[in-house]
Amino acid sequence: GNPPEVSGVKCAKKSCSPRPRASSGQEAVWGNVRIRRTTAEEDFVVCYNAGDQQDRYSWHIVPGRVTVARAAFLFSTVVDGVTHAAVSTRTETFSVTVTRVPFATYSDAASWRLRLVAEPFDCSTGSRFADIADSAAGTYPSEDEATFGLIRCYRPNGLAAGQRQCEAGRYSVCVSEDG
Repeated sequence: GNPPEVSGVKCAKKSCSPRPRASSGQEAVWGNVRIRRTTAEEDFVVCYNAGDQQDRYSWHIVPGRVTVARAAFLFSTVVDGVTHAAVSTRTETFSVTVTRVPFATYSDAASWRLRLVAEPFDCSTGSRFADIADSAAGTYPSEDEATFGLIRCYRPNGLAAGQRQCEAGRYSVCVSEDG
């Protein structure tokens, strides 16, 4: 299977989904394949299958590697004072702390803006749930850290008019450095 950092294409049994956007006898092109950055630079190998995907001898390595730079920002969630806590659709409020990897960028943390975007959308496209957290308000304990909260997307008695309920699923944490 794919490493957890890779999304946009899955291969199982005898086919890949979605189908290639374009193909010929020499190549297949997929759109919307993403590799999520992690805390360290990583190299990925790309493979293709020339027959039965369950036959390990049908898999071949494409020459070269895909190098993905390390992430410039890391984040953690805080729920009821607990860092790295899970956020569920029943979590009333939470905050997100964003920490910059040293020397990755040089912006002022007070200008950072945070958005949470539901997958399959990403930070460049946004989604109809992007306004769950769309905040320039935060606290700035250091020049490399900002905490955004309290983010509210659930209330036992319902949300106020204009607020949206969080949908279950994966979200991207998007940071804009220029407000």
